[in-house]
Amino acid sequence: PLTAEKVHGYLDEGLPADLIRWAMEQAVAAGSDKLNFRYVDGILRRLVTERIMSRAAAEAAALAKAAKPKERALRPAEVWK
Repeated sequence: PLTAEKVHGYLDEGLPADLIRWAMEQAVAAGSDKLNFRYVDGILRRLVTERIMSRAAAEAAALAKAAKPKERALRPAEVWK
C-alpha cells in the first residue's frame, strides 16, 4: 500500500506513467540488490529535481551520464608524489 501511495503521489505531481515504469526498469537492470522501491524512489526524486518529465529525456540523461568519464579520486599517497 505504501508503494502504491508513493507511485500515485508521483503521478499526481505530473510524472507520466511511462517515466515511472522506466525508473522501475532501471532498478531491475541495476541488479537484484537494487530491487526495492527505495532505489526507484531515488531515481524518481532525481528526475523531479532535474525537471526531467519524459521517458525520452530520462533516457538521454542516462546516456549522457554513462558517456561522461568518471573522475578517479586520488589516494593520499598519490597526492604527495
